[in-house]
Amino acid sequence: MSFLVCTVLVHVLAGLLFDGLFFPTWRCVLVLLPAPLIGFLAASVIVAVSGRSTTVQGAQGASVPVVLPVLALVLGQATGLPLFDVRIALAASAAVLLVDLAVFRLAVRSFAREPVITRL
Repeated sequence: MSFLVCTVLVHVLAGLLFDGLFFPTWRCVLVLLPAPLIGFLAASVIVAVSGRSTTVQGAQGASVPVVLPVLALVLGQATGLPLFDVRIALAASAAVLLVDLAVFRLAVRSFAREPVITRL
């Protein structure tokens, strides 16, 4: 949602300065596709681990291995190391989607409500 607001603001403000709209491009796929998929993956990991963890912080800490590689890619992209294009973003999004489905199925099968409720 914040990306959409940013896009509209850039269109309005930059369009006035540069006499035309130049954004969004196909590179917006780099943000719009992988970001929600990775967020869903992190949430699925938290749900899968929450049944076995004793604290909320422990369950949230299990999602760190999901987020750290993403942060490394963002930092690498910002410094110009692995320059992504739309094809790589689509392929990575497809791979993350498959992982999302597998982790979500695992989370649904392994989640037990009773231990979580009794600890509350």
